[in-house]
Amino acid sequence: MVSYRNPPVIEAVCEFRFPQDTQWPKDIADQLYEKVKDAFPHKVIHKVQELEITAKEDKIGHKIIPIERVTLQSEKPRIQLHIGNRILSIHCLQPYPSWAVFLPSIQMAFNTIQKITTITGIDRIGLLYLDKIEIPQDGGSLSEYFNFHPFLGEKLPKDFVNFIVGCEFPYANMRDICRLQLTRGIQERHGHSTFILSTDYYLAKRQMISHEEVDEWLENAHREVREIFEGSITDKMRTCFELEGN
Repeated sequence: MVSYRNPPVIEAVCEFRFPQDTQWPKDIADQLYEKVKDAFPHKVIHKVQELEITAKEDKIGHKIIPIERVTLQSEKPRIQLHIGNRILSIHCLQPYPSWAVFLPSIQMAFNTIQKITTITGIDRIGLLYLDKIEIPQDGGSLSEYFNFHPFLGEKLPKDFVNFIVGCEFPYANMRDICRLQLTRGIQERHGHSTFILSTDYYLAKRQMISHEEVDEWLENAHREVREIFEGSITDKMRTCFELEGN
C-alpha cells in the first residue's frame, strides 16, 4: 500500500449511529470516560440543541431538545472521542499518523461502548477522510494533479471562481456507498490554490451488519477509501506528498 511522508489528511472520522431502541444511559459519556481516561484524560462538554420532528396522523410537530455532547481528548488532542445521542464518533486530527494508529482507537471506543450498553444493531457506520491539497497556481491545470475534476466543454469559460464535483460509488451489492467530492478550499499559502477532497465510505442500508462484523467492515472500508483516493490523483500529485521509501 502506498505511504506518504506528508499525507494531506486534515481529519479522519469514524462514526457509529445506533437505533432508537438502543438503551442509552444519561451518564454514558461519564461511564465511557471512566473506562478510557488513561488514554483520553481530557473531557469537554458542549451544550447544543437538537430539533426533533414527529409525524402523527396528518400533523407534523417539532420541538427543540437541549442535549449535551461530550468530547474526550487524548493528551495530545490528535485523537478524540465524541459522544452524542446514540452517536459515537472517533476523530483523528492532523498530523494523521497512520491507519495502524487510528484503527485501535476506533476498536477500543466501540468495544467499550458495548461493555456499557447492549448494541442490538447499527443504523450507520461511516469512515470519512478529509484531505487538504495545495498546488502551485502556476503549476499547470487541475488534470495534471487530479483524475477527478470538473469537465468544461469547449463553449464554457475556462476561468472559474469555485466548483464542486461529486460522485457516489456502490459497494457490496449497494449495502455500502462511497461518496467522493472535490471542491475549492480557502487559500492559505500565497501562490497556491487549495482544494478539499472528501472520501466518505458508509453503510447505506441500516442494520445490514452486526457488531461482530464491524472490524471486517472497517478494514474493507479503509481499503476502498485508499483505492478511491489513489485513483483520484496523478503521479505528479503523489510527488507533492513525498512517497516513503524514495
